[in-house]
Amino acid sequence: MKNLTIVCNYPSGKLSNAVMIKDAKEIEFKNVKFEGPAYNTIMTGQRCKAGGYLESLVIENCTFNELCRHINIWCAAWKNNAVVTIKNCKFATCEQFLCLGDFHAANDVAGFANKLTVNIENCEIVNYEKNDAYEGIILCDSRHATAANYAEVNPFANVTINITNTKVGDVLLTKDNFLMGTQAVGQMLYVYRAKDNTNFVFNADTKAFFPTVYVDGELIAQLA
Repeated sequence: MKNLTIVCNYPSGKLSNAVMIKDAKEIEFKNVKFEGPAYNTIMTGQRCKAGGYLESLVIENCTFNELCRHINIWCAAWKNNAVVTIKNCKFATCEQFLCLGDFHAANDVAGFANKLTVNIENCEIVNYEKNDAYEGIILCDSRHATAANYAEVNPFANVTINITNTKVGDVLLTKDNFLMGTQAVGQMLYVYRAKDNTNFVFNADTKAFFPTVYVDGELIAQLA
């Protein structure tokens, strides 16, 4: 999708996606503007068939000016070594601007820990969820792991997120202000296990469940 405006039209209700893509390996949005009310704006991979997972997602020079009640970009299933690139984009409103899911595990349990690289560059997230345990701009959402097998399959262990020159509100993200799993003001990313409604706190016992995050090339290591 290039050089167009997509007008969302979901004034109320949940479980709606303005753009839903499944069984696609390569996806690009360039110079696209989103307007109107939405719940989820772009959904990829949530109901894909076995093997129909994402290899490359590029979202570049896009303006997310829609009234988004939940997620702007949802990457729900990916192949091993997939890459997501979000560059030169502005997000006006959301709960989280990016959600990473483990829906590929619905068809392939061995693929729980597929490797994914996410590159976020020159972006701005203006309004997002604040003042609760779900505060933050990025959600890692496990729908298929259970309490019994979570440590074994560890769905986000092979996810690396690289953030460069990106603002949240008027604040430039740094390694010091990008907080994970604090469930407090300033949290930027959290990991959620839906099977038992668990929102992980980042500590010595759970740090392996969180993705590896670099901000301007510097590793986030809250326990260091």
